[in-house]
Amino acid sequence: GGSMGDDSVILQGSTEDTPVQKAALYSTVHGAGRVMSRTAARGKWKKGVMKKAGAVSPEGMNNWIQERGVILRGGDLDEAPQA
Repeated sequence: GGSMGDDSVILQGSTEDTPVQKAALYSTVHGAGRVMSRTAARGKWKKGVMKKAGAVSPEGMNNWIQERGVILRGGDLDEAPQA
C-alpha cells in the first residue's frame, strides 16, 4: 500500500485455506498509490512540445531520489515518488 514515495516491503503470500484468505482471494496489496494522475505529474505534451507544465519537475524528482539514495533505472516524471 502507501504512495509512490513511501518505503516498500516484500510480502510472501500464505497458502493457508482460511476464510480470511478466501475473502482476500489469496491476494495481498500490490503496486503503489498515486496522489495525482500521470498527466498531472508530467504535464501535457504534443509532438515533443510542452502544452502544460506538470506538477513534478525533473529537479524535484532528482532531488528526492538523491536525498534518499535511490537508484533510478528508467521512469519518467509520471513515475516520480511525488506522483
